[in-house]
Parts: sequence; structure tokens; C-alpha cells
Amino acid sequence: PGAATKFTQQVVDAFFKKMGWKMELNVRRDLVNTYLAMTNAAFMGARPGLAVRDLMQFTVFHYSRFGAGGKRTMRALVLATKLGQEGTKQLRDAGELPTIGIVEFETAAQMEASAIGKTMKGLPAMTRRIAETGLTLSGQRNAYEFGYKGILLEARETALREINNLVDGKISKEQAYKRIGLHTYNLQTKKAFDAFVTSGEYERAANFLGQQTAREIMGVYGRANHPWGWGTNLGRLASHYGTWSSNALAFTLGGISRGTKAQRLAFMTRFGMTQAGLQGAGNAVGLNVHSWLVLPGLFFTGGPAVQTADLIITALTGYGRDKDAAKKRLMQIFPASNDPRSMFIPGSYVVGDWLQAIKNADNPIEFFGRGFSIPLKKGRSWLDDF
Repeated sequence: PGAATKFTQQVVDAFFKKMGWKMELNVRRDLVNTYLAMTNAAFMGARPGLAVRDLMQFTVFHYSRFGAGGKRTMRALVLATKLGQEGTKQLRDAGELPTIGIVEFETAAQMEASAIGKTMKGLPAMTRRIAETGLTLSGQRNAYEFGYKGILLEARETALREINNLVDGKISKEQAYKRIGLHTYNLQTKKAFDAFVTSGEYERAANFLGQQTAREIMGVYGRANHPWGWGTNLGRLASHYGTWSSNALAFTLGGISRGTKAQRLAFMTRFGMTQAGLQGAGNAVGLNVHSWLVLPGLFFTGGPAVQTADLIITALTGYGRDKDAAKKRLMQIFPASNDPRSMFIPGSYVVGDWLQAIKNADNPIEFFGRGFSIPLKKGRSWLDDF
């Protein structure tokens, strides 16, 4: 962490020196944290396409893992829909349904006590409100809870059904565990589940497996799940938006390493089919679904904050075309008449999406796709040829 903080300070110091600015260390640190909070508020705000993407990725993960012709995945969607608001509230009150929140790098009290918080007293509270509003309007919190409860209920239902069949003597334990898909879990989970079943704690076994399945597919977010060093400036920069990638990588590695060779091959086949299907659908209608695909996001290289830091370094120390390109891209951080998007202006990204949708109003699919924050694909789509 010490080396990480030193590196980040050196980057910021180089930029300030180039600009001829003199600023105390604690102010520079506050600037980094405030910048990260503002990028989250601006970038994520009110973009419903993100919720659609999250729901699609939930179905991809669930189907790739359990297969069964998609029946289990469809059942998860049905159960989540049928549960309704009251049932969801009961799960939440019982502590069985986690949720997601905005990315926070400092608590409200820490930000208010910082140099920037003291100078601009309303900024920390305003940033948090904007980020919370943006997350709500994007629908991502609802999408996360919908997927989590669907997976939880379906896995619990499947486990109870097959355990009952086992107890009634209709099937063997091996058959029951195969139908449940127990081979897709790690050794510790399989041992714990089997111990509950062997001791006759069937409800507990089903509840345990339901929660474990939902955690592995949907992931659990929060500072408690981040590695040591997350609290440093560099850790915050490098890990911005990176929790999903670590969850997705763990899921994918688990799928290709558990079970028999045939079961691992089946997982990879289903997984590949979903990715090819998504890419083909995007090409057909002219939408860029690159961010919807799982494979490109497995090895996270940093969100907007890291990209901006890299551009600053290249603009200051680079050479030739790389340096010119970095300077040009840095100018795009600030809003322009033809593109209002800026990480410093909360809500600007959704406004940019709407403007792009209007420009493509002659194509209904591209109009609604861009309106829901799905980028357009460069060049002609397959439908353009008809």
C-alpha cells in the first residue's frame, strides 16, 4: 500500500508540476477521491441499458452452469417474477437478499472533513445523492436483486425436490446430486451440503445451496470483499468497477475446472454458444454488445479513472502519435456541443445517449437501443442490407 500510494502521488505530482500548480498533499489526495466519486455519479447515472445487460449476464451465467435446455434458468426467472414486492421484502428483512450500492471511496463524514469537503461543503452530499439517483434510475439495483432471488429460489426448490426424491427412495444419492448439479460447486460446498443431507437437515441443506449458488452467479459486492490494499489511492483507481470482473473470472474458472471432462466440455460449449449468440444478435441489429460479453471483461484493466490517469501520463511523457492521441482524448473529458458527456458532469452520459438516439431515429432498433444506453456498432448492420 505504501508503494501504491507513492506511485499515485508521483503521477498527480507530475501533472501539477507540468501545469505549474502548487498544492498540499492532503488536497491532492482529496482530489483523487472526489474525482473517483464524481466519475461514478456521472458514468453510471440513469442508464437503463446497464440493467438489461446485467439481466442478460445473469441468464448467461445460469444457463452456462446448469444447462438442462435452459429449463432451470427459465424457472429462476419465473420464480423471481412470481415472488413480488412483498416476498422480496420478506427475503430482504430476513437478511437473505443482499443488494448493491454506489461505489464509495470515503464515507460521507470523511469527505466532509476533507479539504475539498470543507471548501465545497455541499459537494460530498450532492455527489452521493446524484450517484444514488443514477443507480436507481439505471435499474441495476432491481436487476441485481431480481437475479439473486431467482437463483436463490430455483436452487433451493431444485435441491428440496431431489432430496425428497432421494428420501422417498425414487432415486439414488448420486442421481440426486447430479440433478442438483452439485458437481458445479467447490469441494467445501459439496462437503457441507452432503453433511446437512446426511444428518437429515434437508431444509438447511437447500437454503445453504440456494445462497451459495446466488453468491457465485450474481456475486456479492462491498468493501469487505475487496483484497488488501483496496484502500490505497492506487487500489481505488485500479479496482474502480472491477469487482464484477473478479466474480466473473472466478465463475468461469470454476466452470471449466469442475466435474468430469464431459461436464466441463458441456459448460464451455454452452458458454461459447451464449457469447456467439449475443455477438451475432448485435451484428444483426447494429448494436455494440461488446460490454455485454463476458470474455472481454474477465481481465479488468481499469475503468474510466484508470484510463484518464493513463492518458495524463502519456500526454506528459509520451512521444509522437501516442502523445498527440492522448492529448486529443483528454480533451474529450470535457463536454462539447456535439457530445455533452463528461465524467465531471453527473447525468451527462445519459443525455449523450439520448442525443445519439435522436440522430439515429430513422432506425427503430438503433433508436431504442441507443436510448437505453446500448452503443451502436460502427459500419453497416446485417439488417441494413435488407
